[in-house]
Amino acid sequence: MNRLLFLAFLSLIAIFHHSNANQILQFEIINGKIQLTPAHCLDNNCTKQKARLFGTFTAEISDKSIHFSSIHVSTAPELTFKLPPDQGLSGNATINKLNFKFDGKRLFVSGIIDSRAFDGLLEKYSFTAKQITISEYQKFEQYDFFIVRHDPRKCPSPSCGGYFVTKVNDQKSQCANGQFKQECYVSSINYQKIRLNNIQFQQSILLQGEIKIAPPVALTDGTNNTLSSEQLGVFIAKAAYRPISTKNPVGVFIGLQDNGQRCATEPCFSTDQYILNHDEIRMISNFNLEKSGATRKQLKQAYSRIANGGVVITSGINKEYEAMTGTGINFIANQLYIPIRPLPKFSRSCPDGYKSSDGVCKTPIGCNYPKLELWVHGSAPPGQSENQNNIAKSCVASCIIDLDDGLPALGGIDGPGRCSLYIK
Repeated sequence: MNRLLFLAFLSLIAIFHHSNANQILQFEIINGKIQLTPAHCLDNNCTKQKARLFGTFTAEISDKSIHFSSIHVSTAPELTFKLPPDQGLSGNATINKLNFKFDGKRLFVSGIIDSRAFDGLLEKYSFTAKQITISEYQKFEQYDFFIVRHDPRKCPSPSCGGYFVTKVNDQKSQCANGQFKQECYVSSINYQKIRLNNIQFQQSILLQGEIKIAPPVALTDGTNNTLSSEQLGVFIAKAAYRPISTKNPVGVFIGLQDNGQRCATEPCFSTDQYILNHDEIRMISNFNLEKSGATRKQLKQAYSRIANGGVVITSGINKEYEAMTGTGINFIANQLYIPIRPLPKFSRSCPDGYKSSDGVCKTPIGCNYPKLELWVHGSAPPGQSENQNNIAKSCVASCIIDLDDGLPALGGIDGPGRCSLYIK
């Protein structure tokens, strides 16, 4: 009997411990509202702004406290509101109060943010949110995006002739010299991580990556006198995109992705809008890519990619519109960016004379298959002379066999991936 009582006591302790353990859960707001009241509002004789709240967040919940993270909450019409991460966190003459209740499936929240002491706003909000499971496909890395353009200046390389890189959405970057600027100069771009050769482009392209410090370069006047020494940068690319048309991008750079929400009425906020280089995700109810200059085939591919859970990068502006049950947000794109595909990897072993390097078959001196190494010898062919001086090496598309002039052949293939030319 004592043993049974002891086991029952342990069960009660386990139940008590479980009830007090924090739960970390994902939620989606299904019904929310907010009201903003100006600081100077006597007898309610002022204009109050009202909007609908929607979005997703993660909540860490215990019996008496709640903490929000991964907050992707927006309003319609669009207002400047941020859901406070912590319950009752006040400071700088701002009062923050929040009440909540969680029944195991739904979370009920109401709160105020009072900043009127410094002529701020009184923000009253409330919402009901349901527990959801966020799938892996919804994750998108929205940081480190740069517009890249050629440097048109004419001066000794590498100080000129490289590239200017600018973080999109008005973000300053730390350049190789340590300074924070709107635009940074880099002497070169490294595409090795994405298995691309040097990309030739005239119009600016979009790259995701980072600025790294390149080895110091000393500039001389040709007489071994050092004129200056500069700390230059190199851009390490991890993704590359080209614009779909020659239009200049206008507005905000974003990534569009379907969020899985489905509705019976409009507006339905079924698309996530990732703001590049910002920790912000908005929800919109509609988007239009037709004004980007894309062809019908390109548009079909972009819409299909979004419908299947992929992300399409574009620039443009949001516009509000009135729908059956409220105000919606429509994104109008003016430029569309499509991925620049990497070189295909060989699924089979490389031919004799070639070895795999970064997914490409290469000869020992770096000629990509099917090109050959051309060895130029300043002597007669083997057998007539053993002199192997003056060898020059390069890559060629085909091998010189005979000039068809009735004289002995000047060269030919003399090994796997290798051609020789003998100049007497």
